[in-house]
Amino acid sequence: MSDTQLANRFLLSLPIQNGTYFEDTLTYICLHSEEGAFGIIVNRPLELSMDQVLESANLKHDLDLKDLVLEGGPVSRNQPSILHTGDFTTSGTVPLQDGLKLTLDSSPQGIYEVLEAISEGKGPEKYLFVLGYAGWAGGQLESELKESAWLTAPMERSLLFDVPHDQRLSVAADSIGVDLHSMSRHTGEA
Repeated sequence: MSDTQLANRFLLSLPIQNGTYFEDTLTYICLHSEEGAFGIIVNRPLELSMDQVLESANLKHDLDLKDLVLEGGPVSRNQPSILHTGDFTTSGTVPLQDGLKLTLDSSPQGIYEVLEAISEGKGPEKYLFVLGYAGWAGGQLESELKESAWLTAPMERSLLFDVPHDQRLSVAADSIGVDLHSMSRHTGEA
């Protein structure tokens, strides 16, 4: 796989990341090019529900939205974005691969439009509301891969939206036949 094909893949943190921000994380790479990469951590829930998000946006609803907001990464930790299925588009929505879309905070109106649609039961079928993101400068992620900081795995939509947060990393590892607990912290190898 060439380095520019990391978009639409998962990054699994390896033991060399223990003690760092990315310890035990599963990150979905949304965008990747020679200029850098943009991803969101998909297995780190916050103690904030979608009910609370909609309430803070003054959006009334009759739904029971207990889904948790995710801590998407160390960059711009209060910046919201919504990773969602392709059945909904608004301003600020960026098409990704495999029918996924990302609505970014670069258009606050777009974030609000998605939240409003969710409150009305008309939003995307599946979504992740995320605060913050993970970002890499050009060549940085490729360098980290060479240093055995990450493994990559194919994106599986069910892993993004259906698997419980605390199981996502191990399910992704199982999908590529890896036991992360048997790997050495120093080499990233079994």
